[in-house]
Amino acid sequence: MLFDNHFQRDAEPAATKQDVGALAALESGANGLAEFLAVHAGGSFGVGLYRVHPVAEMQRWTEIVGEAFPDFRQRIFCFGFDWLGRMLAVDFARKVDGQ
Repeated sequence: MLFDNHFQRDAEPAATKQDVGALAALESGANGLAEFLAVHAGGSFGVGLYRVHPVAEMQRWTEIVGEAFPDFRQRIFCFGFDWLGRMLAVDFARKVDGQ
């Protein structure tokens, strides 16, 4: 995975296979997302520079961002955040070459 070549994990992920299994449907919207979450959900990188939400919190953050930005409500999935509190999300409406 290219991500792993650039960022060293400094906190162990909290996801379990059962948790990530519930997100397998996301794979059709973003190739590699389920695989990424299976390895990194709940993890921290770059001494907290980037953090991936635990699987149990992803839906809650997606809903919070959807309330703040209604135009994005049905098209994003929040999976993490950075040290400034900015959400990291997949925008299923912004695909290039099917990705």
